[in-house]
Amino acid sequence: MQILLIRHGQTEWNASNILQGQTDVPLSDLGVSQVERLRPTVRAWGPDLAWISPLIRARQTAEILLDGLAPLEIEHLPALMERANGCLEGLTRDQQAAQFPQVLHALRQDPVHAPIPGGESLSDFWQRVVPVMDHPVSARRLAIIAHGGSIRVLISHFLGLGVSHPVRARFDNACYSLAQRLGVPPAEVRYRVHSINVQPN
Repeated sequence: MQILLIRHGQTEWNASNILQGQTDVPLSDLGVSQVERLRPTVRAWGPDLAWISPLIRARQTAEILLDGLAPLEIEHLPALMERANGCLEGLTRDQQAAQFPQVLHALRQDPVHAPIPGGESLSDFWQRVVPVMDHPVSARRLAIIAHGGSIRVLISHFLGLGVSHPVRARFDNACYSLAQRLGVPPAEVRYRVHSINVQPN
């Protein structure tokens, strides 16, 4: 099965370097334009199944990319939502440092297990996202439309990297990564990653 992983288009919070997490922020006008540039690539690729984060920025991205495609099965999977960043959401890095220095200190000391008040630890996030790949599907081409964080977790999983050492790569707005799943769960499954963070033509 081929897997196309797509990050949503830009939001105003992305442009202002404000941490979104699970706050439901829509696409900006620029974000819509970014996704429209990606649309011909995705439609030419021809997914027959799409898994979509239910957050509005991912749903809007999916609507632009997939509208009118058939046959196409669409599923909205809460497990694909961005990491819940609790008290840090809605703040820039400087604001986080000023308002929650102890939380940031704990995250630096233990980035995997330290909790974020009102949010998730990286370990909890990882354990939520990775199992979406565990069940068998009949699709030949699966499009995953989600977030930088959840895509990073999945690509790391495909590369055999653990939560303590995730892949160090950028996942830009309205860019895609391409992978392949060999085998069908619950039998042994292997993945190949063919490309990461490709800009649309």
